[in-house]
Amino acid sequence: MKHLNVLIAAVCAVLSVGMTDCVTASNSGKKTEDTLPVKKITLKEVSCVDAFSGITVEYVQTPGDAYAEIHASEEILSRVSVTQKGGCLKVGFQSGIGIPGNSGCKVKVYAPEISDFSASSAAIIMSDGLKSSKNVSLKASEAGAVKINSIQTKKELSADVSGGAAVKVEYVECASPGTSSCSASEAGTIAFGEVKSSGNVSLKASEAGAIKIHSIQAKKDLSADVSEGAAVKVEYAECASLGTSSCFASNAGAIAFGEVKSSGNASLKASEAGAVKIHSIQTKKDLLADVSGSAAVKVESAECASLDINSHSAGACTINDVICADEANVKASSSGAVKVVGKCRNAVYNASAGGGIDARALDAEKVTAESSSAGSIRCYAGKEAVVKESDGGSVKTREQLEK
Repeated sequence: MKHLNVLIAAVCAVLSVGMTDCVTASNSGKKTEDTLPVKKITLKEVSCVDAFSGITVEYVQTPGDAYAEIHASEEILSRVSVTQKGGCLKVGFQSGIGIPGNSGCKVKVYAPEISDFSASSAAIIMSDGLKSSKNVSLKASEAGAVKINSIQTKKELSADVSGGAAVKVEYVECASPGTSSCSASEAGTIAFGEVKSSGNVSLKASEAGAIKIHSIQAKKDLSADVSEGAAVKVEYAECASLGTSSCFASNAGAIAFGEVKSSGNASLKASEAGAVKIHSIQTKKDLLADVSGSAAVKVESAECASLDINSHSAGACTINDVICADEANVKASSSGAVKVVGKCRNAVYNASAGGGIDARALDAEKVTAESSSAGSIRCYAGKEAVVKESDGGSVKTREQLEK
């Protein structure tokens, strides 16, 4: 996860520089926002803000008629472009004009309810928070930044970041039973504090994108899909749905969760050098893990109704301190490797084609173990073991190994 920390640090730099240089004057004596000339523009109903070309836009949610204020020096004031097409307000500097970073320029937009924000090589900030009855969309690209203190919407939230841009929100609450989503690509970063959703939550990162969330509470399912060197990190996640919450990491993507609680199934999948790492997971139904292509899944602590693991094509799966109420079904093939530690009622093991299962520290009452084609199984059976070996396969119980 080192690259995730690097990306987050880089984005913090973007947020601190991109969002403050246009607000305060530098030590060289530039005018501050309070002393700059102000040009007021009357607007029609505004639902969308599109910021571009280095501008800083501050949105203030307020009742009444919409209007904008341009805070800038006399020489810069005429270079600021504020145009409206339908409900969308476009704000930026005129094309081909260079503006110094310490100009102190800012455009303030006052309107009852803006729900669509887009920043391209620009910054949009909102310090007082947003309350909306509509779907809320946050988009940032080309090193742009969107920073909002809090969002409360009766519908869904979508955040889409690319090109080294950043979106940061401290608190998110979505009342819709639909799906709220985050998508980060091309080294873009999304950083959320607390997220509460009455529906599903979808996290997707690719091409070195990064998503970092402190906590998620979803009344439905959570899904995380990471690829191409991207990363998703969540400290705490709780899913109330009886469906399946899932993590899928591929192409060197990395997923790291702290604590996970699920009322339904939990599915962990990694392929093509992807990695899924979870500190602890509690699910009232099944815990499923599928690992292949030199990828890895590691869980430090788990509680589940049943456990199903399939490691193949040089994949590696480690489940520590698992408490499984029913049966553990573990399969390893094609040089796949599995290590399981903990307790279950019964266990079924199958190893083939050079696959290996180390379940010596998994306490099971009844064990069925079948190994073939150079597969290897090491296990423990408290009461009964049914063993089948063929074509060079090997099954050894803990008692046999300790002799």
